[in-house]
Amino acid sequence: MQEQAAEYLVQGQYSKAISLYEQSIEANPTLMSNYWYLGLAQLLAGEASEAQAVWLCAITQGTPEEIEQWLEELITVLTTTAIRLLQKRNLPVATEVYWQILELDASQYKAHYNLGQAIAQQGNFDEAITCWQRAIELKPDFWQAYQHQGQVHQKLANFPAAITCYAQALEIQPDLVETYYNLGLCFKQQGSWDKAITCFQRGIQIQPDFAAAYSDWGDILRQQGKLDEAIVLWQQAIQLQPSFAQAYCDLVDNQVVFQETRQKAEGRGQKGRRFDLFLTFVADGHRRQWGCSSERKANASLLKSLQSSSVSWETFFYLGQVLAKPRNLKVAQGQGAIAAYQQAIQLQPESPLVYLELGKVLVQTGDIEGAIAVYQQAISYPEALQSESLVELRKLLANQGNIEAAVDISQETLELSIDTPQSFYERTQDWVSHQGLVDSNYFPIYPQSIIPLIPPKTPEDTIHFSFRFGSQIELPAPFVAVIPEGHFWLHQDQSTSAVITADNQLLGDLSPEFPILSPGHPEQHPSKHSIFSLGKLPPIQRIEGTVAILAGLLNDLYFHWMLDILPRIELLRQSGIKLAEIDYFLVSSHLPFQKETLKALGIPPTKILETADYPHLQAKKLIVPSFPGTVAWMPQWAINFLKNTFVDRKIDRETGRQGDGSRLKEKNFFIGTALEKIERLYISRQSANNRLVINEQEVISFLNQFGFTSVSLEVMTVRQQAALLAQAKVVISPHGSGLTNIVFCSPGTKVIEIFSPNYVYHCYWLLSNLVGVEYYYLLGETLPGCALHQLIYPNSRIEDIFVNLDELFKIMTFANI
Repeated sequence: MQEQAAEYLVQGQYSKAISLYEQSIEANPTLMSNYWYLGLAQLLAGEASEAQAVWLCAITQGTPEEIEQWLEELITVLTTTAIRLLQKRNLPVATEVYWQILELDASQYKAHYNLGQAIAQQGNFDEAITCWQRAIELKPDFWQAYQHQGQVHQKLANFPAAITCYAQALEIQPDLVETYYNLGLCFKQQGSWDKAITCFQRGIQIQPDFAAAYSDWGDILRQQGKLDEAIVLWQQAIQLQPSFAQAYCDLVDNQVVFQETRQKAEGRGQKGRRFDLFLTFVADGHRRQWGCSSERKANASLLKSLQSSSVSWETFFYLGQVLAKPRNLKVAQGQGAIAAYQQAIQLQPESPLVYLELGKVLVQTGDIEGAIAVYQQAISYPEALQSESLVELRKLLANQGNIEAAVDISQETLELSIDTPQSFYERTQDWVSHQGLVDSNYFPIYPQSIIPLIPPKTPEDTIHFSFRFGSQIELPAPFVAVIPEGHFWLHQDQSTSAVITADNQLLGDLSPEFPILSPGHPEQHPSKHSIFSLGKLPPIQRIEGTVAILAGLLNDLYFHWMLDILPRIELLRQSGIKLAEIDYFLVSSHLPFQKETLKALGIPPTKILETADYPHLQAKKLIVPSFPGTVAWMPQWAINFLKNTFVDRKIDRETGRQGDGSRLKEKNFFIGTALEKIERLYISRQSANNRLVINEQEVISFLNQFGFTSVSLEVMTVRQQAALLAQAKVVISPHGSGLTNIVFCSPGTKVIEIFSPNYVYHCYWLLSNLVGVEYYYLLGETLPGCALHQLIYPNSRIEDIFVNLDELFKIMTFANI
C-alpha cells in the first residue's frame, strides 16, 4: 500500500496518495513516515494548512528526543521532494516546500539557498538575493550564495554590488575562473580597466586555455589604442576556441564583399589564413560590418528582381544600389548608378527614397547642383519630409552660402509638419469615458487573460534569465475603439506607432513601440513614449471615410503578422462592426503571406491602404482594434483563431491522409511526397539575411541520422506550413519567424529552439505554453568573450549561431528524441 501511495505521489495523483496514506495510518498508526508523506501529499495538493495540522498532531505525541528525531526525518522528506521539484522546474511548488522546511527549522542554510534559486528563476530577484543573504548569515563561507548574488546583480547592471559579491566569493574560494572573468567584466563596465585586466590575467593563470579572458583583455587594449597587442590576444582567443571563426570564414569565403579582406589575409601566407582573415575583418570595426550587411541585402534584392519575369522600378533601384557601393564608385560606376536611379524615377516618380539615393551619388560624383535639384524634387512629396532629403538639402545650400534658402526649407517643413500630442490617456477606455462615448465608441471583446507559464526544459541547473517571468502572466482585455477624426502615425522603420485623438491626445494602450517589454512593465508607461521627444510629426494624409487600422510594429515579419496583426481582424468581427461597411484598411499587403492571409480573412485588395504609403493618416472615423494582448504577447483565443482559420482539420496526423482517405496532393509541397510522412523537422534559415546557423550543413547532416528533414518554409504558403507543422512530432529550429508555425502543432510536440547566447528571446516559449508543446532550448556558441562578437555583431538581434553538435545531442537525449 505504501509503495502504491509513493507511486501516486510521484505521478502527481495526490488525492489517491492521500487516501492510501490515511489507510496506512489506520493500519499502523505508529509508523511515523506515513504522517510525513500524508502531509506532503496534502501540501502538494495545495492544502498547506491540513499538512501542517497532520505534522503538528503527529510530532507533539512524542518525547523531546523523539520530537527532535521526527523533525529531522520530516525535513529530510521535504528536502528530498523540494530538490526533485526544483530539478523538474516545478518552481512554485518547490518554493512552497522550501518555505515549509524553513517554518520547521529556519537554520537550514541550504534551504534558504535553494529557495533563492527557485525564486530567482521565477523572476523575483530582490527576494532571491535576500534568501541568499540569509544563507550567508547562517554560513559565512558559503561562496556559492555570494556567486549567485553577483550574477543577479551583474544581470541587473548593478555592477558595484556584483563586484562586492564576486570579490567575497573569491576570497573564500580563490580558484573560480568564471568568477574572475565576471568580476573583470564588471570592472570593465565601470571603466576600471587595470582592475579588469588583473582579473582576466588571474583567470588565465588558473586556466591557461580560458579564451574569453584573452578576448576581453584584448578589447581593453584596443580601446587604449594598442591595436597590435589586442590582435595578438584575439589570435590566442580564437586559436583556443576556433569553431565559430572557422565556420564563419567558411560561410563568407565565396562572398565578393570579403575580397579585399581575403587578399590581405592571403598576403600573410597560408599558415593561419582563416584566423588572419577573421581578425582583419574584426579590426575594421563597425563601419565595415554594416557596409557588408547593406551590400549583401542590395545584391540579394537585385537578384530577386532580375529573376522576375517583369522589370519594375525596384529592379533599377536595386541595380543603382549595387552600382553605388563605395568600391564601385571608385571604378567609375557612378554614372551607371545615376542612370539606374533615373530610370527608376521614370517608372515610379513618387518614390522619395530613389531621389535620396540619387542625390547621394550625385554628391559623391561632384554634381552638387544636380543633387540640390534632386533633393528639392524629393521634398515635394509629404512622406519625404521626415527623410534625410531635407537634411542633405540644407547642408548643400548652407555650404554654398545660400543660408536664406536653407532656412526657408526648414520653415516650410515646420509649417507643414504637425505638432506631437500634448498629453496622453493610459487606457483608451478612460478617454472614451471622459468623452461620454462609452456605448458607441468602445467595444470590449474578451476579458483579461491569465496565461499559466511552464518553465522551459533544459539539462542545465538554472533556466536562462530571459524565461524568468514567474508562474503566470496577465494580458489586458482586448477591445475595438472608434475614434472620430482620429489619426495614426507609424515611424518609417515601423518601430514606433501612435494613435492620436482629434484633440491631440495619445492613446497609450493603442500606441506600442520598441523595445517590446513584458505586459505592465513600468518602462512601457505612455508618459515614456518616444513621440513626446519628437519636435514634429509628418503632415497628415486625410481620408474622407472610415479607416480600420490593422498596421502594427514590424508588419513584414511573419511572427508579428500572424500573432499581432491577423487576430485584430477577428476582434473587428467580434465587435459587430461589419467589414463590408469599412471603407479602407490600413495594412501591409505586398508580401505573399500577407496577400494570402488577408484574402482568406475577407479583406478586399481594393480597400487596402498600404502602410508604407500612409505614415500619418487621419480619417473621419478611425476604427482601431487593440492588439490581442500586448505586442508579442498573445492570448489563447488568438491561437485558436489561427488554428481554426488555417489548419485543415480533415488531415490525419498519423496517416497524412485527408478525411476522404486520399493522400495530400504532392503539388502542395515543394519536396514532394516525402513531406506526407515528415514527423521530425529542422527549420532552416538559410534564406534569411541574419541569424544564420553558420555550420548548418553539419547540423543537417547530424540530424539526418535521427530521421530529421530540413525544410525551408519561405517557399510554402501559410496553409502548407500549417499542414506540415500540424503533423510534426519533433521540431528543431534556430530562433526565427519559422517557429511562428508551432501555433499549428499538436499538443505534446517537442520543440527545441536554438539561440545565439547573446540574443535569447522568449516569444516562442510563450507560444509553446499556449499550444501545449514541450519546449526545450539550446544556446549556440559565439566568439570567445564579450568583445569580439560585439565588434562583429553590434546588434545582437542579428547575430549568427554556431551549433555545437555535442550539445545538440545532449539536449536531444535529455528530450528523449
